[in-house]
Amino acid sequence: MYSEIIDIGLFFPKAVYTNIDLENDFPGLKINELTRLTGVKSRHICRDDETSLDMGTKAAELLFSQSKTDKGNIDYLIFCSAGGDYITPASACIAHERLALKKNCGAVDINQGCTGFIHGLNLANGLIAGGNADSVLLITSEAISKTIHTKDKGNRAIFGDAAAATIVGKSKTQKLLSRFVLGPTAASSTR
Repeated sequence: MYSEIIDIGLFFPKAVYTNIDLENDFPGLKINELTRLTGVKSRHICRDDETSLDMGTKAAELLFSQSKTDKGNIDYLIFCSAGGDYITPASACIAHERLALKKNCGAVDINQGCTGFIHGLNLANGLIAGGNADSVLLITSEAISKTIHTKDKGNRAIFGDAAAATIVGKSKTQKLLSRFVLGPTAASSTR
């Protein structure tokens, strides 16, 4: 069984933290050099009362409003966030309820940061390849600004807050997503 990315929806908080803001917070920071090296000119920052779960749910709502995929066909929900909003219940379970997905839709959290989207795709691909799902909703969301110290200019210069909702489904025509390599390969580790 083959799988593919069907559609992607994005959510960005309204507040923006620009390089001018960064320079005001850290006088003497070489903004032009930083921008040249990172390409980052601004970052979206969530409100104090906005969480990863809130942003992820909004990304999924936007996705379903513009996608041809019926949310009633989602068989599994994977919610990926490094920070996580709750110990229990799982954010995926709360998103499942907020999105009014079908009752027998599976829901699981995975705790991953930068590699979370790849790990989530791998899990979605495995669920489809194993015949356990035809359609998977992968939500990746991070409110990293809540955990970065206000004096940490390195991380504040790079990271912002956002969410993505991705529908992964069966592909009838070709193998678009296949085996994932999640670390060094044998060839690269012998160098």
